[in-house]
Amino acid sequence: MNMHGIAIWAKSSDAGKDLKADLHINVWKLSEDSRDRHLDIGIMLNGRQGVQSLFVYVPSQTFSLDDFHDLGSLLLNDETTCAAVFNEHLTVTKTHPGTHGDIVINGKKSKKRFILYRLDPASKSSVELKSCDHKGSVIEILLPDDSECRNDAACCDCWAYVRFRISGECICNMFARDELANSALQNFSSNVEVFDIRINEVRTLDASLITKMHNHANGNTPLKFSSIQFFFMCKSTEEVVLATKIQTSARYLEEGTWDKYKPAPSGGNSIKKNSIIAHQWKRVDDGSGCSDFTMLVKTRFEVLHWKKILIFVFVVIVLGCVGSLLASGIEGCWRNPITIEKSVQSADEIREKGHETAKGAAD
Repeated sequence: MNMHGIAIWAKSSDAGKDLKADLHINVWKLSEDSRDRHLDIGIMLNGRQGVQSLFVYVPSQTFSLDDFHDLGSLLLNDETTCAAVFNEHLTVTKTHPGTHGDIVINGKKSKKRFILYRLDPASKSSVELKSCDHKGSVIEILLPDDSECRNDAACCDCWAYVRFRISGECICNMFARDELANSALQNFSSNVEVFDIRINEVRTLDASLITKMHNHANGNTPLKFSSIQFFFMCKSTEEVVLATKIQTSARYLEEGTWDKYKPAPSGGNSIKKNSIIAHQWKRVDDGSGCSDFTMLVKTRFEVLHWKKILIFVFVVIVLGCVGSLLASGIEGCWRNPITIEKSVQSADEIREKGHETAKGAAD
């Protein structure tokens, strides 16, 4: 397991001030195949706050933009999926098809508006992969100029949102297989896997990277999270046996609602309907802002280890044969003295009968 964490910070014209944001994390584990591991990250800026760029550090030096997938375009093009992601009654307005769209949440008392940005790694106008000397890679998300928004009275204080998916080696390294400690026999039919994610945790980040995140002279400032929503998606046959936070809820993913959003399984893997459970945890700001986040989830799932089973059967057969041979040898040792004793007794009886016969003839 790679113990290097993820880092998220921003470049802002108001560097040095606390930048408030909500963080949404979805982890997808669709099968035992390591390729079916995905991480969705959503960042909701609580107002634009002069933010020009968002930076995401991932602990992989081989990371490429092929492993980066924009989810904003999908949500803007499908209002049903967008409403499911935010669990809100909302309206999507495509004001700027090339860069962003407006989303209005129709609340009972008031309406809340935010901008959802499209990210296009191919054009490098909104996403760039920056060089990094901190044993990883840095993704820069460039936000469009907000001067037009600042001049719009209805938009000047609206929130801004980006959502994207990361796959590949850096996500796979956050998972580690383990063995059950309580029963050797269970290891033949069960596996344990641990997922460990750390965001902005100092002990898992290089010191020079932390310095870069706090370099106010360059406009860099770490985000302060007002709330953090964490979802762990896995098959219903997988059991969550340990987590570092109190679980808020769990539910089956609604059939048909998430077909366009959820990752497609790799290779020949398939997912049955109504077979994915979304486990949810939530952390809310206590007043000072959440500067970091850690989450460890340990799950147990069924899988047959045929190699271990065959070895076990072979060992049982060998032990059975050895036990049978030992039993036969011990039984032979007990039987031999009795046989010898009986043979001696038979010889003595024959001699006595011979003597009696000879004596009778003489008489």
